[in-house]
Order: sequence, then C-alpha cells, then structure tokens
Amino acid sequence: MDTLLHILQVLAFWALALALLAWPLWPAWREWRHPTDLNPLPVVRHHSGDARSFAQHFGRWMHEQAEGPLRAATDAGANGQVLPFGRQRFRLLGAPAIWLNEQAGLVIDDGLVSLLSMYLPERTVCRWEVGSHGNLTLGPQVRVRAAVSGGDLQIGRSAQIQRWADAQGQAQAQDSAVIEGRLTSARAIHLGHGVRFSRLSAPRISVGTTVVPIVVPHLPQAWQPDQGEAMDASGETWRYPAALRLPAGAVVSHKLVVDGDLHIGAGARIEGDVKVQGTLTTDEGVVFLGAVVATEVARLGPHACAAGPVVGEDQVQLGLGVKVGSADQVTTVTGNHVALAQGVLVHGSVWARSGGWTETP
Repeated sequence: MDTLLHILQVLAFWALALALLAWPLWPAWREWRHPTDLNPLPVVRHHSGDARSFAQHFGRWMHEQAEGPLRAATDAGANGQVLPFGRQRFRLLGAPAIWLNEQAGLVIDDGLVSLLSMYLPERTVCRWEVGSHGNLTLGPQVRVRAAVSGGDLQIGRSAQIQRWADAQGQAQAQDSAVIEGRLTSARAIHLGHGVRFSRLSAPRISVGTTVVPIVVPHLPQAWQPDQGEAMDASGETWRYPAALRLPAGAVVSHKLVVDGDLHIGAGARIEGDVKVQGTLTTDEGVVFLGAVVATEVARLGPHACAAGPVVGEDQVQLGLGVKVGSADQVTTVTGNHVALAQGVLVHGSVWARSGGWTETP
C-alpha cells in the first residue's frame, strides 16, 4: 500500500511539473490548431483614433461653461475676468483687440478665450491654449501651446503650435510654420513651403499653389508577369519574387506583391493593392486604385494619383501635384517621415510619426 501511494505521489508530482512547463506554450498550441492571424483585428470605434478629440474637449468647455461669462464680458467690453479650466487659468477677452493692442513680443501666462475674432501680434508667446469663437490669426513667429478657432485659423510665417490646433473653418499654415502635434480642420488645411508637421487631418489638405496636371504620352497596355517567375497564389494576387520594373503605360488588373524594389513607369495604372518589400518609386502620372504599401520608402512621382492609403514604413515622398484620396473617399498617408511637394492634395489624414515637412521649391 505504501509503495502504491509513493508511486501515485511521484506521478502527481510529474503531472504537475509537466502542466507548469506546458502552460506558457498553450497560446502557441491553440494558435497552431486554430490560426487567427488571417482574421481582421477587432477595433472598437471609440478607440479607433479621433484627431480632433483635444479640440472638442476644449470646445465643449468654451460652449458649456465659458460662453455665458464670455457674452457678459463681450457686452461690457471687459478683459479682466479669469476663469479656471482644470489646472489652468483663462482670461476672458470681451475686447481682444484693445487688450492685445497689437504689441509685438507679448508673453502671456494665462490662456485666452473670446467670442470675437482674435489676432495675436508678432512674436507673442502664450503658454496655454488660445480659443476664439470667430476667426483666429497667429502673427509671424507667434508661439502658443494650442489653438482652437470657431472660424478660420491663420498660422503666420514661422509661428509655432506646441500641441494641437483646430479650426471649424479652414486652417492655413504659412511658410516655415511648425506644428509639433496635430493640425485639424472641419473643412480644409492649406500648407505653405517649409512647414513642419506631425499629424494633419481634414477633408482636404493641400500644399502650395495649384499645379496643372501633365499629360502622359503613353498608351495603356495590359501587363502580364513572366510565367516562369511570377506566382498566382490566390487567383487575384500576382507575387513577384525579386525587384521589378513596370514599363510606361502598363495596366495591372490584379493585386501585386513584390519581394524587392518596384519601379513603375509613366502613365501606368495599378487596379489592385500594391505591397512592396522594399522601396517603391514611380515616374509621372501613375494611377493607383487601391492601397499602396512599401516596407521602406514610398516615392510617388509628379501627378501620381492614389485612391487608397499610402504607407511607407520608413518614408513617404509625394511629388509635384500628387493627389491621394477624394472628397468622397478620404484616406490616410502614413510614414515615419512624410515629405509633401508643391501642389500635393490629400483628402483625409497625414501622419508622420517622426516628423513631416512641405518641400521648398
């Protein structure tokens, strides 16, 4: 009896030890038996990312708590009342033009809010948010923590936004302005030359002056992969196992995956998604009807058009007059670095994780 009990104890010990050793491997075994990596990731809409969340929070405070005192200050033309918002203090400007008095180089320790349109003179420094129910203009070299405008927002030459800025109307950043956080607009964003940014979001994002598209003199022609090299794995996707150059005017009617660099000639048309394990470059006038993804650099040449998202994990470079998305189909340009040339037009968002800029002609 003692021998049987001893054997049972040893077996129980080893069973427990094996269970403890196998426990960390359980998720891997379950994934092997029932793969889930092909399924779409569930994204809760509330957490899918709202570029205007900070501005909306501040705007609610302006409308729900500050609007009454602001109206009283505006009716009296008074500028002295201060209202708390969290740890911050905001000066209610009933007559902002009188208080600011167009004096250059002001340093303001309080935030500023007004029902009226507001102009911050050259080299003004405001350490907190600036909010206006009307238009808001930041003069040259002005520096503010954040800004929200119920109308149009003008960011002057070499002005700096340290956190975020939002406009219910149009937002314009003049040459050499710096937006360290996000710039959003309910209508449109227009950027001058040499503007630095991190995140842009608007139905229409444009750079510089309008550029007239060129006419690409190449007749479209259907392109077929070399049957000895390309693999048609799914019937809808062509996979090319090395670097590839598509000729001018080529028309690709399938999804395309290239295990190397891809160069696309002028006037080509890609009707499916494109994924490049390397660098993607194009000549002028190339049209993409799907998504464009490159694991290194995505460089779209002059007057290229992309209907879907453009992703370059290292860098995205949009050339002269490139258009991404449409008024009916907003999309995203994403890269570690993003460079936008003159005449670029994006409908949607531009996210540059380590910084973006508009090029100087």
